Amino acid sequence: LITRMRITAALFATAVMAFNEPTVEDFYNHLMAQGLTFGSAAEYETRMQNFFNTDRIIQAYNAEIGSLSTHAHNMFSTWSQEEINAYNTYVHEEPAADAAYHQPTANYGSSAPSSSGITYTINWVTKGAVTPVQNQGQCGSCWTFSTCESLSGANFIKTGKLIELSEQQIVSCSTNYFSNGAGGCNGGNMQTGYRYSGSNPIMSLADYPYNSGRTQQNGSCQYNKSEGLVGAKSYANVQKNNPSALKDAVQQQPVSISIDASSRYYNSYSSGILTNANSCGTSLDHAVIIVGWGQQNGTEFFLVKNSWGSSWGENGYVRFQIINGKGMCGCQMAPLYPTQTFMN
Repeated sequence: LITRMRITAALFATAVMAFNEPTVEDFYNHLMAQGLTFGSAAEYETRMQNFFNTDRIIQAYNAEIGSLSTHAHNMFSTWSQEEINAYNTYVHEEPAADAAYHQPTANYGSSAPSSSGITYTINWVTKGAVTPVQNQGQCGSCWTFSTCESLSGANFIKTGKLIELSEQQIVSCSTNYFSNGAGGCNGGNMQTGYRYSGSNPIMSLADYPYNSGRTQQNGSCQYNKSEGLVGAKSYANVQKNNPSALKDAVQQQPVSISIDASSRYYNSYSSGILTNANSCGTSLDHAVIIVGWGQQNGTEFFLVKNSWGSSWGENGYVRFQIINGKGMCGCQMAPLYPTQTFMN
């Protein structure tokens, strides 16, 4: 035991010694890479301190023994924790007492392993059921991206046609489905997105482009029902905190999930598999979608599509280790998907 403690202490000391204190030059290079400017010397100083704090956290994550993920600077590096919390605006809704639940469907096999050791049991990206990664920008519209992606995927599986659907329509036109100021850029959830789409089929992204990420406003509704394409007649919940049920559901189609995206562990993710559940949290505040699952060198993971642009994570994706209970970052707490979609 004493020997083990000495080895652990030595490894920890080595990791600490390997840390490089961030510099003003590092901060300047980050500003250039992100195209950032600030309105005052006071804000510049505050942002620099935020960057320094983030840099130390990133170095600590990357030094963790046994970690399967890497972390790096991105658009969140100069943000305060309060700004990150305000950005994530998913509004959780508990399933109704009579809500429909996913029923297991079939047995399944695995694909051949890749050169990186990754084996997918199902990957809806390579099957053509997933639209290109987008960036929600400065709008709390994550829930609309998860809604549209799950509708697009379900429709593709049903018809063979992949249609990029309009998040802007849901942002601008569904606010009356909410109370207390929620909806649009102020947050929402996929249940409401599905219910809205049942009466208002979603137009294509080409016909109703997304711009709230730039304007930071919901915008006035420009919906043309004659151009509406895809909607949901119903949806099902996946039994919460059950990784087997969730894997089975993902085998059937992409599944919308809500997660805790407030931690630096999550938002500084760059590549690999997130495995440290204690660093993530389970306070659901962000909506994304699982588009596959598999394993790499014995570690099972969910493949998750985010809405923070392709420069974040692995080209806009993140991989969560599949664990029991609430799941990595709470991903197994409230999964759901549309069960019946229709084309207008």
